[in-house]
Amino acid sequence: MDTLRQDLKFALRMLRKNPGFTTVAVLTLALGIGATTAIFTIVNATLLKSLPFPNPEKLVRVFETPAERPGSLTSPSVPNFLDWKERNTVFEHIAAVRYPQFAITGGPEPERVGGLAVPSDFLDLLGVKPLLGRTFTPEEEQPGRNHVLILGYGFWQSRFGGDRDVLEKTLQLNDKVYTVVGVLPPTPGPYLSGTPLVVPWVAEEDRNYGYRHAHDLHVVARIRPDVSFEQADAEMDSIARQLAQEHPDSNRDWGLTLVSLHEMTVRRSRTTLLVLLGAVGFVLLIACANVANLLLARAAARETEMAVRGVLGAGRGRLLRQLLTESFLLSALGSSFGLALGWAGIRTLVPFFPPLFPRMKEIGLDGSVVLFAVGAALLTGVLFGAAPALRLSALNLTEALKQGRTVTGAAGTRWLRGGLVVVEVALALALLAGAGLMVRSFLLLQSVDPGFDTANLFTFRLSLPQSRYPDTARTTAFFQQLKERLETLPGVRSVAMTSNLPLEGGYMVTMALPGKQKPTRRRDAKEADILSVDEDYFRVLGVSPESGRLLTAQDDERSAPVVVVAGRLARRFWPGENPLGKFLFLATDSEPREVVGVVKDVKYGPLSWELRAKAYLPFRQRSRWGSMAFVLRTTAMPPSLGAAIKDQVWALDPDLPVLRLRSMEQLFGRGLVRPRFYLSLFGIFAGLAAVIAAVGIYGVISYSVSQRTHEIGVRMALGAQRGNILVMVLRQGMTLTVIGIAVGLLASYWLTRFLKSFLFEVTPTRQPSLSCLSF
Repeated sequence: MDTLRQDLKFALRMLRKNPGFTTVAVLTLALGIGATTAIFTIVNATLLKSLPFPNPEKLVRVFETPAERPGSLTSPSVPNFLDWKERNTVFEHIAAVRYPQFAITGGPEPERVGGLAVPSDFLDLLGVKPLLGRTFTPEEEQPGRNHVLILGYGFWQSRFGGDRDVLEKTLQLNDKVYTVVGVLPPTPGPYLSGTPLVVPWVAEEDRNYGYRHAHDLHVVARIRPDVSFEQADAEMDSIARQLAQEHPDSNRDWGLTLVSLHEMTVRRSRTTLLVLLGAVGFVLLIACANVANLLLARAAARETEMAVRGVLGAGRGRLLRQLLTESFLLSALGSSFGLALGWAGIRTLVPFFPPLFPRMKEIGLDGSVVLFAVGAALLTGVLFGAAPALRLSALNLTEALKQGRTVTGAAGTRWLRGGLVVVEVALALALLAGAGLMVRSFLLLQSVDPGFDTANLFTFRLSLPQSRYPDTARTTAFFQQLKERLETLPGVRSVAMTSNLPLEGGYMVTMALPGKQKPTRRRDAKEADILSVDEDYFRVLGVSPESGRLLTAQDDERSAPVVVVAGRLARRFWPGENPLGKFLFLATDSEPREVVGVVKDVKYGPLSWELRAKAYLPFRQRSRWGSMAFVLRTTAMPPSLGAAIKDQVWALDPDLPVLRLRSMEQLFGRGLVRPRFYLSLFGIFAGLAAVIAAVGIYGVISYSVSQRTHEIGVRMALGAQRGNILVMVLRQGMTLTVIGIAVGLLASYWLTRFLKSFLFEVTPTRQPSLSCLSF
């Protein structure tokens, strides 16, 4: 310990003696370790941490798997779930989960919130106890007795101000009175984090009760403590085979599989986070290479010092320990500042993470992150300190003590320092290649034609409660009255209705068969997305027909069923033929529809998704939707438009929540959030890597010039011009850079393949020319 104290004191003196070197080295390490720590903190909270429930490894999702799509995961049907619950012996609990929407009325303004519908043992399944009150009872899963609810912690705080006397108070949800029986704790993790309301799930009232063909139920289970995952999976697969024999029409060719709940929570973000972690790992390696170069340059100036220490009796091990102590002290300082920078980076980054990233609320500076920073400090100390320390500790004392001679500045050291610069340039180029691909992808995504004019379009959605609008006549009458009112608003040019908004991502999928025969078997038909639109929809969006006509007010329940199809559907169902006058039979209809028009394809999902086959049905013939979106074409976008829309809605029904008030340009921009985020992060990392690599090149050339001062003086004395000297120095730097670029192009050709899932209409094979441009 005395020796260690001596080494630390001496290391501190040496660092204070060279403030310029210390500042550059510590700042370089802080940037590398800080960026790595920030991303690791997010990876740790999202991917590495167990779910915040007791024995989380026992929690699984239960899926059905169609034989025609091996490996795909499909939600099960309600009857199958009920059979699983009755027959299995491997689950401690198994629960169905629905995600209902609730219209809350009785307050100053109606609002709509999402929630959970779960069975009475759901909280026991997760291992969570209510903060206040109780869970549901089995009796409350019966029809008519299920008007009780548990409040989410955040909703309890915002709606009731954290009032602990909230139990037995009531809320009016979807025109029914519910009594509060409990309050959830502020538990992170899936299901409970951010959930405002939880109500009992009543199987008999489920929309698909008794219908085995409807694969849309979310099922989660807890495996018994004495049962392994493999045993549970085998028994459930056996039950699935039994059901296939008992119900061949619906269950034949359907298997079953279990997936851990943790895996399901993180699977969509795993690739993204690991790629980001790999990118900052490159930055850290570049920083280490840069500091190693600085230490090698500094080593030349310390050869005489090390030789004197050796002559005075210091052994090789003693010198090596002293030099490594200096390296570790340097890395400790860099890690300390890097930890602070990383925490500041987390606080800056997290608000910009796309909302689909899980467990963002669990991100924080904990023991794992601190341990990672300490590990990074030790690793970086070894990485950048080993080579200089080994060289200085192995000096030839006689040669080192000769005046004017340097040993570590020989060819071996020059090659090592040049090699480090090549590595820096290669790694930086790989990151720049990735950033360049993302720039190209982002620009292509921005230029995607959505199929209509997004300017001056304003949208919102309404969902009518079935209790007050039980039939098609009342639903249609309400929507038509509201449309007429909206058309009178100042600045509104025209109004249209649709069951699904462009760019929003939702649509109803059904089986379709060309001709007049109704599809009865899935393999005989093709999938088509159906939308209900009114006669003004295409005119408001600015979509003109490619052939035939558009829908009119005469296409109502008294006229023959018609349909307008998008170009992709026409090409898919009638390749090389004119679809006008042909018939299309939808599984949701009772008679075929005549194709009267073909329109341009419109993007309904994210911009990066492929176009899907769309069929547009007349609203007056297909008005069974209780939820419709309105599209307003305006002369401008007045800030008071949202309030004016609410006034018109509440003049007809004061208890109706108005949902998703936003412009179409906001919807378009929403599709760019994730690629913009990836581009920003990769751009930051690539820029940081390029700067550090440039500093590394400068350090090598600067040191080389300082070592060749005498040689350069002799050359100039013999007649060399300034330009000749400049070319000589630049040639050395460009040689290292060109070699680094060549290595980097080969590395990036392989590494950028990991970015395939981030790119839109750009392939990694286009990368070499783009990488050069980016560099």
